[in-house]
Amino acid sequence: LLGSGLGLNEENEQLVCRLLKNIKIPTVIDGDALSILSKHLELLENHEGPWILTPHHGEFKRFVNFNQTSELVDQANAFAKKYHVTLVLKGPHTLISDGNETYRIMSGNKGMSSAGMGDTLAGIISSFLGQGYLPKDAAILGTYLHGLCGDEVYKENYTVVASKVIDQIPQMMKKMKKD
Repeated sequence: LLGSGLGLNEENEQLVCRLLKNIKIPTVIDGDALSILSKHLELLENHEGPWILTPHHGEFKRFVNFNQTSELVDQANAFAKKYHVTLVLKGPHTLISDGNETYRIMSGNKGMSSAGMGDTLAGIISSFLGQGYLPKDAAILGTYLHGLCGDEVYKENYTVVASKVIDQIPQMMKKMKKD
């Protein structure tokens, strides 16, 4: 996982660029690493390892210019296909594309628009990658689990905070296993 809580400065920009040029293992690129990558698109064109990018709509606009939400699916698919990445486009009903297949994850809710939620999602996806799941599968499972946990917290709370989502992971994984 690269970028969560990193901070934007010249030293970190050089570090991220150096890592992205050389990394060959499956990697989730999130947060400030996305901001840095958007300034160095050449890194997208020649990467070796499987990458999962996790931008929200505003971050995705740094990579692709789109005007209408209706263009989002086509733009996401084209981007994922062109750069050979798995794209997790965060937002209402998060969109996941590997350029060949597209998924909308229906778990999650408006109460999850809070600090640390993207970092939590990136961490969950990274944990599935670390367990050996393929990038697309890690993205789908991680996003679904993240939303399921958020939905459980939302039943009792107006705002869903990241720490409460994390607390729900074991129970929701057990529930997923039963279903």
